Order: sequence, then C-alpha cells, then structure tokens
Amino acid sequence: MDNITADTLSRISPQHMSSDANNLTELSIHYIERIPDQHLQDQLRNLPQLQHQDPKLQTLIEILQSPMETNEFQQLYTNYRLYDNTLLQNFKGKWLIVIPESVIKPLILECHLYYLHCGAKKCFLLLRENFIFKNMHRTIRQLLSSCDKCQRCKINNHPLNSQAKGVKCREKNDQLAVDIIGPLPTSVGNTKYMLIVIDIFTKFVKLYPLQRATTRSILHKLFHHHFPNYGFPKRIQSDNGTQFKSNEWIRKFESHSIQLIYSPVYHPSFNLAERPIREIKRCLRTYCSQNHKRWVKYVPVINECLNEIYHESTGFTPNELQFGTRNIRFWEKYVSNPLAEEVPIEHKLLIARRKLEESRKKRSDKINEKRKPVSLQINDQVLVKSHHLSKAIAGETSKLFEVYEGPFIIQEILGKSTYQISDLSKEHVYGPYHISSLKPYKNSVNNAIEDTEVVASGRA
Repeated sequence: MDNITADTLSRISPQHMSSDANNLTELSIHYIERIPDQHLQDQLRNLPQLQHQDPKLQTLIEILQSPMETNEFQQLYTNYRLYDNTLLQNFKGKWLIVIPESVIKPLILECHLYYLHCGAKKCFLLLRENFIFKNMHRTIRQLLSSCDKCQRCKINNHPLNSQAKGVKCREKNDQLAVDIIGPLPTSVGNTKYMLIVIDIFTKFVKLYPLQRATTRSILHKLFHHHFPNYGFPKRIQSDNGTQFKSNEWIRKFESHSIQLIYSPVYHPSFNLAERPIREIKRCLRTYCSQNHKRWVKYVPVINECLNEIYHESTGFTPNELQFGTRNIRFWEKYVSNPLAEEVPIEHKLLIARRKLEESRKKRSDKINEKRKPVSLQINDQVLVKSHHLSKAIAGETSKLFEVYEGPFIIQEILGKSTYQISDLSKEHVYGPYHISSLKPYKNSVNNAIEDTEVVASGRA
C-alpha cells in the first residue's frame, strides 16, 4: 500500500512552509554592564609597589630579598615567595597574592558589588581564589554586614525575638480585647460589620452587628450596651485601626481611666481577639456558605454557643466564670442527673486562675526554648519590614521592593517585645512595632554602584 501521507507532505514546496523564525522581531535592550572601580584597577596594576610600601609587608619583602643563607630567610621561604616582585603566601599548598592594607577594603567592596551583593561567605570564596590577607573571613564579614543595600533587600532568616511571657489576668474585666470583622455582605438592617468583645480571663465573647465600623458606632455599643451589662474593664486592647486610634476614642477611655493597649503593627497574633475571630468565621462558613447575606441571622446563635462551650485553657465555660451560673443543656428537658453537684463560683475562679497560669507558663516555656532573646535600647537605629502593594498602573510589583525601610530610631520601649519608633529627626513617631518586624541597622559603607548602560540586541 502506498504511503499517502508521506507522499503528500513531500510535495509541499518550501515557499508554502511558514517559519516562526520569520515572525520574530528584533528588540533593542539596554543591559547593565559591570565595570570595576577605576581606582581599584589602578591599585591592582600597581600591587607590587603597594606591597613594598605597606609597613607590615615591607619587612617580609626585605627578608626575602636578603641572602638565602640567613636563618630568617629559611624560616619565611616555606610560606612566602617573591615572584616577579610580587609577594605570595602559601596556603594549604596553594600560592596566593598577599594584599596590602590599603587595598583590602576597596577589593572586598568591589567584589561584593561586582557579584550582585553576594554574601560574606561567597565573597570570601571568590577572593580566596587568588588573594590572601590577615583575618580574611572575619574582615569580609564585618565589612559587608554594614552594606546598606543588603540590609534593606535581603530577607532576614533569623528575625529578632524576645522572651514570651503571655498576658496575666486574674479576674473578669481585667482586660478586654476588641476587634472588627468585616466588611461582610450587606445583611438585614443594612449591617456590614461585626464588633467582637472578649474578656481575656473568662473568655466571654459578645458580638454586635454594626452598620458602620466608625469610632462613634463602636463607642456607642461599648458604653451603652456592653459596659452597663457586663462592667467596665481596667484595660482594653485593640489593633491599630483608625477607629481605635482616633482622638475621640482615646479621650473617651482616658475620661473613664481605662488603659488602652495596642497590638504591634502587622503582628496580628498579639491581638487576643484573633483566635475567637477565626472560630466565628468558621461558624459563618458552616452555615452561610450558600447564602452569604444571611450571616447576621446566625450571630446570636454563634454568640450563645461560644459562651456555652468549655474553654480548654480555663476548664470551664465562659458563662460559668462570667455569671457564676450553670449552663442549662438541651437534654436536661428530657433527662437529668439527680446526683449532679454544683461547684461554688469561688472554687471555679480559683481553678480557672491556676489553669490559665499553667497554660500561660507552658506556652511561654515552649516558645522560649528555641528563642535567643534580644532587646533594643533607646536611640538604637533599626530597619522596619516593609509592606508595599503592587501597582500595575505604575509598573510596580511588591516582589521587587526593598524588604526593609529606614533607618529609624527606637523612640520608646513599650514592653519586652514592643517598641515605638521615629524617623532620625524624631519629628514623626510610628508603631507600635513587634521586635520581629525590626532589624538592627549598621551604618552603611560607601558602596554606590555606578552602572553603565550599553545597547545590545536580542530576539523576542
């Protein structure tokens, strides 16, 4: 049988065949050319002369130029040689050029810049191919640790940490935590937000649907609904939302002698309302996944259940510790335990305090096992982790911004792990920041790169 397919393909003439290569366009791209520093080039060309001028190397060179019969010459000859008037040193069987003091710093910096701000170890390996000088690795590491660009752009794999201690609360209303959930889909009553208030000791949670998440609406719920029913707290904790940082918010609580505590910026785990919020969102997903606008109808049910379920850290339900009353379960309508005994509220509070303290200590000890605590001092210079957003219109992506911004200085120590910072002029104050978002800043070396653009062609 004839091979029809092969015969047909063989009859196609070359002019009918299209090639993708013909459709490629030539692009003129401006690349960056790496050019070593001119001053360093001159130093390397005159390296033998600079070796002879170095006070420490001059003595070695004079001994090597002396007659071979001298004892000093014999002792040095095994480790040092003069070749073409250049001093070499033997290191593990390899002869390397000895670098004079005046060339060490320029050579390290140029190697660091030329090879894309490489780290100290890589820079050491590159220079060790041909050069040697005293305390080579330590000198490179110390010098490159103050590189301004590296401090800003390199990700810190070992962020600063302090000793974890947890929050100590021994009775209800010692400290409350507040936060806002939303915006959510507009529901019944034009509600789009939810205010959560949690007592840190009893774990009692109260949820309030809101139409607007403003300072005034939150204060109205707290001072006209929550505090009259459950008491005024000693301290109240929140994040750094504009609702909680406004002058109206601060004045209102100061007038009632209630201390305000703010979570560190970009450190949500510090906010003790975050864990209940995660549980509330899980409940909303469970019941509202098919109709998101019905979320407000489930708020009372979710609120009741959260306060009727046992809390692991206290061993009791929030309702028991908040009101001192026993929870009535739905099955008690049909069956009851005749031998059930009620524990006095005073005894429950003692047990809850002990369990909370044990839980706090156990959690802190576990965290502190792998931590090396570091503390910062007033006026220390630091960099702050940046949180830039991508902007397609401006041609910017968050991946290419510097990882850290600054430098700033420590303005105030708010706690073992929380700091207030300011700019170098101390005119603007920022924070609070958790220590893990900060990075000690070392005064930078003069390492400006002068890139030269050259035109090159390429296909695309």
